[in-house]
Amino acid sequence: SGDVWGYWADPVEETAWYWDWEGTLSSYGEGPRPIVQWLGIYNVDNVTIENIHFRNTEPEHRGGFWYMFNDAENFTVRNCLIEETTTSIVAPLNSDAICRNVKILDSQFLDCHGTSNEETPLLECGLFVDNVHGLLLDNVTIDYSQEIQDTYDEWWFDHCLYIQHDCLDIEIRNSTFGNAPCNGVKTNSPAWIHNNTFLNNPHAIHIGAAQYTDDDIRVEWGLIENNTFIGVGRIADMPRGSGVGIGWAANVTVRN
Repeated sequence: SGDVWGYWADPVEETAWYWDWEGTLSSYGEGPRPIVQWLGIYNVDNVTIENIHFRNTEPEHRGGFWYMFNDAENFTVRNCLIEETTTSIVAPLNSDAICRNVKILDSQFLDCHGTSNEETPLLECGLFVDNVHGLLLDNVTIDYSQEIQDTYDEWWFDHCLYIQHDCLDIEIRNSTFGNAPCNGVKTNSPAWIHNNTFLNNPHAIHIGAAQYTDDDIRVEWGLIENNTFIGVGRIADMPRGSGVGIGWAANVTVRN
């Protein structure tokens, strides 16, 4: 506890990697949780990460906290604080690979932004998910803060939670999403989104991909229920405040 690990001046030569490994990465001893500044995980199964503080202490070197897999399964993040990173990612490096049974529990993603704008666009999300079959978010907070929202240009791809295509069995519950640059939750895959709180987002939830003409590219179902929507947000200087948006999706139920 209390140590700082994984500082990297050169993102290629000095990074913290775990290869071909399974087990638990945690902390011990008294005091604050240890700070890990960057972490890559590749080709792993049956991994739990808990009680760790992930934070990049060098703002000019902001990167992301990356979970990187190749046909991995049984990955759990529990009771972690992730802050001051560009994007945290759950997605396989190999586009043909699948991550199975991923759980993000009792954790916080804070201040997940860098310097994205029209001249230097970067994907900046609290959590980005792609090619995952079986994802559970439970008691998770992803919050950009109002001050950070005010610094954004008109940028449409930065969300608290961004779920891409080719994901299955997605459940998002008992969580809070706040002050997103665009969407609190943006999902291009079927999802059950329930018992969450959305605070001051330009768009709280958007389900379904937009601007596609191919009938094969769509969200086939969605269930959005028992969520609470409070406040509105801005994209650039434009106030926005939609609760649920549905686009190019079928069989979506919104209730309670």
